[in-house]
Amino acid sequence: MSSPGYISIAAVAMLQFPCAIEPEKGRRHVIMDATFFVVEGSRTATVGLLRYFASDEMANEIYKIPEKEFQKAFVVANVCEHLFGI
Repeated sequence: MSSPGYISIAAVAMLQFPCAIEPEKGRRHVIMDATFFVVEGSRTATVGLLRYFASDEMANEIYKIPEKEFQKAFVVANVCEHLFGI
């Protein structure tokens, strides 16, 4: 499905820097950097902020990603862009 301001992405991404959105409420609601490589075989990439809600078990695994390293993942996401007038 595609319409103005809305796209679907299915790609391999590099996930880095997991961080709890509200640590006082637990670690299950996570944000992390997601690097998507735009053109296969090139160094062209774009970075997005991935917001994720995980089970307790999966959240524990997410936080094992070392700060200087990354985790490969297959990401399927719906992206919606909102443009606000000035």
